[in-house]
Amino acid sequence: MPDNKSEIRLLNDNPGELVLIYQDIINTIIQKTLINPGFLHWQSRQDICQTINERLLIKIPYIKAHYNGVSLLRTYFSVIIRNMCMEYCRLQVRQETIYTINPEDFSAPGVKKKVYKKKYYTTLLQEDHIYTSGYETEKKIILEFEYRRFDAILNTYTKQRAKIELCLKYLFQIPCCLNDLKAYWPDATNTHLKMLIGNSYEKVKVRKSDMYKSLTRLINNCENKNNTDDAIRKWLADKICDLINLLNGDSQQAYFDKETFQYFVEKYYSIKECKE
Repeated sequence: MPDNKSEIRLLNDNPGELVLIYQDIINTIIQKTLINPGFLHWQSRQDICQTINERLLIKIPYIKAHYNGVSLLRTYFSVIIRNMCMEYCRLQVRQETIYTINPEDFSAPGVKKKVYKKKYYTTLLQEDHIYTSGYETEKKIILEFEYRRFDAILNTYTKQRAKIELCLKYLFQIPCCLNDLKAYWPDATNTHLKMLIGNSYEKVKVRKSDMYKSLTRLINNCENKNNTDDAIRKWLADKICDLINLLNGDSQQAYFDKETFQYFVEKYYSIKECKE
């Protein structure tokens, strides 16, 4: 099993050696996120691996400042590597749909026919697809990657994941069940669940202040603490900010803000519930 303490020492004293140790992780993530879906030819693996190595070394000061110390360091690195690969995927998807002139297949010369193009191969679509947009397909591809990446990000919080998920569901008024509560608090009962959600899932406007009071009461009972509502509000706001930053990764464009993050989380749990 990896020695997390020795890897943290390498992060501080010899980050180049640490990145060298993580080559298997980098190659595995490249294979799963770039090569298998067709965004990268296998012969280009070494080039993208070298690029990621260089970017990881540049990000070492950022990693030192933001590593939470709760998850394994290699798990935290995995999220950053996935972010880098995801940004590559985004760039590829933006370049995938192009138009070409193919007068042989159409009676009217100069008609534009859509080609769905990836970097190393193209698939010519049928005539009845001329007027369909590739936007929804591209959006679906990106979202599927984002959902998997969000799941990986949540895993970096290890024991705190259940607490974060419960708070997100409650705050965004996503229905949660007793199993969600028990994942955070094994001794919880239906009574505790009812105390938490009350009427929040009915068509009644619930004030945020009341929601935080319920969360604070539950967390204090579970953890035997004496947090204030403001402390819980600040803790959850910080976690949401961290999640948004990790999802946005190194992109020059912010794909997520607080509003789009809430919508994304709602869709994430909706799809997760369907799969289960």
